[in-house]
Amino acid sequence: MLSEVVKSVILLAFLIAIILEVFMLFIMIEHDLYGDEKPPKTVKKTFSPRKILNQRKENKKKAEEFKRMETLLNNIDAYDGTDFGQKDLD
Repeated sequence: MLSEVVKSVILLAFLIAIILEVFMLFIMIEHDLYGDEKPPKTVKKTFSPRKILNQRKENKKKAEEFKRMETLLNNIDAYDGTDFGQKDLD
């Protein structure tokens, strides 16, 4: 009778161990899928004169390129086979 009790306790412990292993496997999978999501860090904007100057230079270049492209498109629209009405590209 004692051996039957020992066998049932060992079987129960074995089943609990298997159930816990499966449960831990699901928790690891869930953590891999969703656990690493962290809220975005708030970044403080720092004042950088060099960055501001570079940005102004880029904006100036873009404005000049836009003006050049606009002049080119206007020249294409105004073209009638002669140079009349054409503007010089800078």
